[in-house]
Amino acid sequence: MIDVRRPQGRFLSMPSQYRIRTFIQDGYYHVFNRGTAKGEIYKDQNDYEIFIHLLRTAVLPASESIQRKNFYQKIRIISFCLMPNHFHIELQQTNEDTLPKFMSSLTVAYSMFFNRKYHRTSALFQGKYQSTNIDSDTYLLHLSRYIHLNPHSLGVNPFRYRYSSIEAYTSYKHPWIYTQPIDELLDITSQKQREDWYKSFLLSVDDFGSLEKQDPFL
Repeated sequence: MIDVRRPQGRFLSMPSQYRIRTFIQDGYYHVFNRGTAKGEIYKDQNDYEIFIHLLRTAVLPASESIQRKNFYQKIRIISFCLMPNHFHIELQQTNEDTLPKFMSSLTVAYSMFFNRKYHRTSALFQGKYQSTNIDSDTYLLHLSRYIHLNPHSLGVNPFRYRYSSIEAYTSYKHPWIYTQPIDELLDITSQKQREDWYKSFLLSVDDFGSLEKQDPFL
């Protein structure tokens, strides 16, 4: 098991605005974007649910998905959180350069839904998504905590936030979330152990305010 205490500097920080242009096979990435002019990209419960539906069905087996473009076993979602004006996704791509195709499919489909629903014609997102390579086990682990604690900035208990993958780690929900990398880093071998250990891991952060100040999307 690796040390799950507060990590050094950058592991609690947002990455730089650098955009990766080459994605490697079996690489892990943090992908994020926000609305144009920091505007809302989710206005009601249905909007959040549609985005999660698109995210989930894109990584299900083709026989269980209604989407034309399927990324089953090509993209694995480790964690995500949807906030009113931005999103964070932690994922692994198993094929080289699949991530750009996945993100294009996801954001185009959602933008079309959102613009049609609200009678919009302008761009929904502030340019192309941003991404950073997750280059260490420590970064991978603590990024999942950073993502799941985002709702704290809204004054919401992260464990009760409906629009993240937190319940994949604290209950039996979201079986499509790829929990294996986090399980291995925390030496988790059962669902009950995951619930107990991951909750303790999230609560071990000692300064919620520092997370909020370092996220330019908040």
